[in-house]
Amino acid sequence: MNNGIWNTDLYQNGLMILIGYMFCLVFWLFKNRTVNSFFICFVVWVIASVIMDGIEPVLFKTTGNVPLDRFLWYFGFALIDFLAIYTIFRWHQVEGLNYNRDCIVMCLLLAVLMSLQMLRYIERQVFGSDLLKEIYRDGIPLLNSFALVYLMFASTLQGRKLKNV
Repeated sequence: MNNGIWNTDLYQNGLMILIGYMFCLVFWLFKNRTVNSFFICFVVWVIASVIMDGIEPVLFKTTGNVPLDRFLWYFGFALIDFLAIYTIFRWHQVEGLNYNRDCIVMCLLLAVLMSLQMLRYIERQVFGSDLLKEIYRDGIPLLNSFALVYLMFASTLQGRKLKNV
């Protein structure tokens, strides 16, 4: 069912991906009990995903004013992505850790997701077009699916302790 910007099928797919993230995080925690660069980005990614999936059902129809609801939708998710990147970098500073390859990949994914949110908002509200509709509709789940596969590989199948670069 598609209600404007919110699609329940995509939402349910997102919840399944979130369960996959949590499974991988629990597996990784049992395997490696250290705070390192990968752990930081993994925890922040999962928390950001929980927040996004939690607010998604109500975010679009918050005010009843379509332009304001779109602003809250796109910039709300972009803000969460930005705060996730900031939290990852700040937590690394506090712990005195260097960023490893996996952390950088996850931050780049967050930056792409944030950019996609902002571009879609500008495209819809400023230009009044739907050129990015397909990219947005398919790109967000695709990037999240890629993140799940990447995190599965890094946390379960890799079989090595991750070292900071």
